[in-house]
Amino acid sequence: MRVPNAGQDLIERRIVREGKAIAEAMLADYADPPAFQLSALWPALRTFGVRLSAVLRGEPIRS
Repeated sequence: MRVPNAGQDLIERRIVREGKAIAEAMLADYADPPAFQLSALWPALRTFGVRLSAVLRGEPIRS
């Protein structure tokens, strides 16, 4: 990987080059976690059920 010379010494450019190589190696197999998680579905359904039952009973909805 080429690191352009912006006035840094050779050792500083080498440090930057090695840091970029380490970052590339660490992120090589990275994948974002899925946005949808089943564990978050149950509390959301429970909250929806509580609010729906309150509306059907004519109670005010608490936030």
